[in-house]
Amino acid sequence: GCGRNFYVYVYMPEKTMFATTPQSMLFALIFYAVVLAFAKAVRFRTAQSYQERQYRVQKEYAEKLRAANAELSAAVDQADRANAAKTSFLSRMSHDIRTPLNGIIGLLQIDDAHPSDVALLTANREKMKVAANHLLSLINDVLDMSKIESGKTVLNIGEFNLHEIINEIENAFRPQSEARQQTFIIDVPEFKYPWLMGDNVRIMQILNNILSNAVKYTPAGGMISFSVDECPRKSRNYDKLVFRVSDNG
Repeated sequence: GCGRNFYVYVYMPEKTMFATTPQSMLFALIFYAVVLAFAKAVRFRTAQSYQERQYRVQKEYAEKLRAANAELSAAVDQADRANAAKTSFLSRMSHDIRTPLNGIIGLLQIDDAHPSDVALLTANREKMKVAANHLLSLINDVLDMSKIESGKTVLNIGEFNLHEIINEIENAFRPQSEARQQTFIIDVPEFKYPWLMGDNVRIMQILNNILSNAVKYTPAGGMISFSVDECPRKSRNYDKLVFRVSDNG
């Protein structure tokens, strides 16, 4: 046959087929019933096999569809996380960039008020160089799209001078606090080991965020204090420093 059709051919002697004895007729009926049952069983098995194949095909398709949906969902989640990381990163950086800019603007205003003070102008120019270098580091971070996409903070370890960080903080926040009629106190000792290894940009970002909030929420006439303490060294390779910011805002 073709497709799922099939034929069963049965041979039976003519004398048996046309016999009229009860035994012969009973044998013929039994034989016919056995052949018919066999044919039905074969047909049922063939239909069942076809259904099983269809079920396997549908199951494989459903599994592939689930896998494709899972990959698509993971891609969408990754894109959402990347967008959220971009938004958060740019929001933080826009806040951090304002701090050195405010410091430079404040120093320029001081220079404008004392144009004949050569010593003051020279000192302020050096302070502005420090603030400008910090600003450049922040801008380089913004332009590094790989950091924005990953949403991860990458530390850039290098040599820096702790006194430069203190000077930059003073340059950035003293003019702001004085403009708001606040008292800004810096209590920093003369460090025995001022040159350190670390990520000075990240350190400045942390301190800028804390001090920005202190200036923002301290009322006029209030006080802001910034101090750094050098703790006893437990290892000659590491220094332990404690940064403190306090205010009455």
